[in-house]
Amino acid sequence: NVFNIQLGSETPRPTHRPIHEMRALLLLQNIVLLSALNREEGAKKRSRTRGQDRFWLTDREGLNIANANLPNLPQNSQASLLRTIGSTNPHPLPIGAPPPSVFVAVLSARGSIERRSSVRKMWHEAKAANFMAKFVICTDGDAIDELSLKIEDAAHGDLLFIPCTDGYGSGLLTRKVFLTMKVYENEYSSEHQHFMKVDDDTFVDWATLLEFLARRPWTYTYMGVPTPEGLKVNRDPLSRWYQPPESYPHDTWPVSMEGGPGYILSRALVHDLMQNKIAMTNQGITNEDQAVGYWVHLAQQHGAEVLFVTLPATDGYKPEYDACNGRWGHYPFLMHHNLPGGTISCLEDVAAQGDPELLIDDCFEHCSPRPRTEFAKRQAEELRVASSFFESNNYCLDSADGQRILQENSHPAAKSMSACEDLCMSGSDCSAFEWYPLGRKKSQCYLIMDVEVMQDGESDSEAEAMCFIKQKYL
Repeated sequence: NVFNIQLGSETPRPTHRPIHEMRALLLLQNIVLLSALNREEGAKKRSRTRGQDRFWLTDREGLNIANANLPNLPQNSQASLLRTIGSTNPHPLPIGAPPPSVFVAVLSARGSIERRSSVRKMWHEAKAANFMAKFVICTDGDAIDELSLKIEDAAHGDLLFIPCTDGYGSGLLTRKVFLTMKVYENEYSSEHQHFMKVDDDTFVDWATLLEFLARRPWTYTYMGVPTPEGLKVNRDPLSRWYQPPESYPHDTWPVSMEGGPGYILSRALVHDLMQNKIAMTNQGITNEDQAVGYWVHLAQQHGAEVLFVTLPATDGYKPEYDACNGRWGHYPFLMHHNLPGGTISCLEDVAAQGDPELLIDDCFEHCSPRPRTEFAKRQAEELRVASSFFESNNYCLDSADGQRILQENSHPAAKSMSACEDLCMSGSDCSAFEWYPLGRKKSQCYLIMDVEVMQDGESDSEAEAMCFIKQKYL
């Protein structure tokens, strides 16, 4: 009830009233970005000016606060808009203002020397733009890696050793993130306004990200790819993401940002998490993404007014829906997770040239040259599967005894749901398959064999699981 958004060509009266300008400008730019994403769908429903849409942000009395143009883009993409918004941005940096600085914690395993080597150039180039990247390495581990790590650190000086153990179970990754935040708070926060966590298999368009951050100098921010609140807590002791109730007694999770693509917390927010001992006393959360989201939630309960900002990024687990070709200017992501080192290096080379017309096709080993055709093909495959399978949002049961079927027939090589579907379709003795997006033990794909009658089960502990039953076995 504080601000109004107007679309049109007539300029409202200016205002000189002191207001929360930065929050107002955030609202305006988010409207511009959302409108870019929905241009094609909404073009027939709203008025248009000649060539461009002009947005006016006003207060309740119609006094102008800010305005911005929405450029005509060849592709609906927030990141594409960020690469072209330029002078249309409603809040240009003040002349002489220093760019924001970011401390980047690139989480990496001790033995991932080759991967670090393939992405090091990207973070070396980013250093000139006020990004300080450190590969975070746990000190506990195989002694055989010790000499190699010392040689690597002596050569590059970009390793940050933390007293932790690599792994996912028992909150190991959460502790690694907590200790890294603690080092940032004590040693790097005085010179870097933002803390960013990212995996070592993520490409970051740091130049565009810097532009994004430069116009958002807010005190309490939490940025990334959000997982909405309400996700049920995993209580299955056999699951990789089992959450013991003694360390988290609630039934659902608050909003969190996905860890793979990367998330960013402002310096003041990290300071609150550290100084109020919020993070220190809540390290027993298995999933690092959810742990940080919970910490931020507790900071809000302590009075922090946190601004949640969605970044255009992807976890990379559904490559059939991710961009992998076309022009660099149309590439839709600021962060792209789950990529081989060669792809990251190639995308960095393209980004460094700064030419939006350059093609990214050669950066991706497996990519269709006609994404719309591939998308149509994928839809056809889903229709075929839908006619053959019944989909449940949980695991599979044997309806003869109502017991859960053991996941013994695993297929780690099936890296996508469609690949798992094809395996079951090709086997006459396959009754159903279970798909675990986050993985269960060593696989995401499990085939259910030689079960005559099937039904689907429901459990909060497997909220992320999906059971696909062949129609004839229902």
